[in-house]
Amino acid sequence: MMLMSVSLTSCNDWFDVIPRSSVYEDDLYTKEQGFQNTLTGLYLAMGESNMYGKEMTFGLNDVVSGLYYTPKLNNNAYKFAVQYNYEYSSTKSTITGIWDAAYNVIANDNVLLKEIGLKQDVDAENTANYQLSDKFASARTRDIIAGEALAVRALIHLDLLRLFGVNPQVDANKPSIPYVTALQKEYTSQSTTSEVIQKVITDLLQAESLLRDTDPIVEGNPSISDDYYKKSSRATHLNYYAVCGLLARAYQYAGDNENAGKWAKAVINSKTFTWNTTNQLAKGDYVATSELMFNLYVADMKDRMTPYFKYSSSDNNEGQLLMMSSQRYNDLFSSSDKRSKGFMSYQGNYLCQKYVVTEGDVADSLTVQHRIPMIRLSEMYYILTESYLAQGNTEDAANTLNTELKAYGLKNIDLSTSEAIRKCLDLEYQREFVAEGQWFYYIKRRNAANLIETQFVVDFVFPLPDNEYTYANRQKNK
Repeated sequence: MMLMSVSLTSCNDWFDVIPRSSVYEDDLYTKEQGFQNTLTGLYLAMGESNMYGKEMTFGLNDVVSGLYYTPKLNNNAYKFAVQYNYEYSSTKSTITGIWDAAYNVIANDNVLLKEIGLKQDVDAENTANYQLSDKFASARTRDIIAGEALAVRALIHLDLLRLFGVNPQVDANKPSIPYVTALQKEYTSQSTTSEVIQKVITDLLQAESLLRDTDPIVEGNPSISDDYYKKSSRATHLNYYAVCGLLARAYQYAGDNENAGKWAKAVINSKTFTWNTTNQLAKGDYVATSELMFNLYVADMKDRMTPYFKYSSSDNNEGQLLMMSSQRYNDLFSSSDKRSKGFMSYQGNYLCQKYVVTEGDVADSLTVQHRIPMIRLSEMYYILTESYLAQGNTEDAANTLNTELKAYGLKNIDLSTSEAIRKCLDLEYQREFVAEGQWFYYIKRRNAANLIETQFVVDFVFPLPDNEYTYANRQKNK
């Protein structure tokens, strides 16, 4: 992978397909705007189809989670994926595309971190002891960019682990993925699952310390005159609270429910994010932008999503549609659930409308239709609920989950026992994260293949690309 060009394509003109020469790097990083442009390019690349703009959200992730109605799914990219046939050519190509795109972003991110001068793997509370570039307007903006870049690296590695690594509760010492922190000729060795999680947490703790007193999204931190850092747009960046949310997610995956709950509670107690309102829904805000701690912007959302979530008789695209069965829809959604308004009926089955723009509709001109949700407020409530459950504190677990349920119009749900709470969480992860990819991660973390309705043997671990064995001498990851 690391022998590949580290250029990013199809992002912006400034990030062209040219080799990374030292002259180009010196020119790019002459001023702070160059660092900003690179970081923007990373976010744009993360929104491409091989990553969160499709495969790592509503595409392959949701397909293998069994969320869609598979009998009619006849798209070559997915019809074998639902059988967990990861060796079939089209499925293998999709998986390799995820791997290549993700490590390409990581490679460019590492170039950015190198140019900033960030000292790697230092204690999170000693981040002032590194040598940083003096090409920034201030130490504050420098630290914001450094913190975001560390968070990008951590987020992508964590998701690669959740796709290509064995569940840590099953085998934490199994070789998984390489955690790449530098651009170099030599291949980075594979780390075990537990080692990857620890490196993710190390990067996130350092990011948290960099953003805590600098990020304008934090109440009490002053604003910054540069529009790049304006408070209203911080949700399109890995801001301070998104980093806290990622820490909650990482600790939970590691099985450390105490720390997971601590960081989830930090986000909730900040009251920075609010529940979606009926008025927002009426305007077509089905992604619930006010609840998004972090989201990616996808400019060509309409072209990207329409083939999968909108029936077209002229294109005869029924076999490509990612539908939810009528039975499953009715099992998940009640008429009082505000989220059900994000779905529409089609021939007895349902299509998610979070991302679909209808020409002439109120939402047609809204930027909400260009958002891919990455971290939601609701997830913090779920993580905190599970943290309480792990402590045997059923009362606080029920109260926490009830807060989220009531926000969506759901009342009088039986949460009297830990089993009832767990059953409700199973349903919530399906309802809340349709077309977002998180349901697969939830099932895998719990090692609960029984939650997938399938006749095939569930395989939670994607195979490493063939080239990783040919050129990097990798060990088997499962």
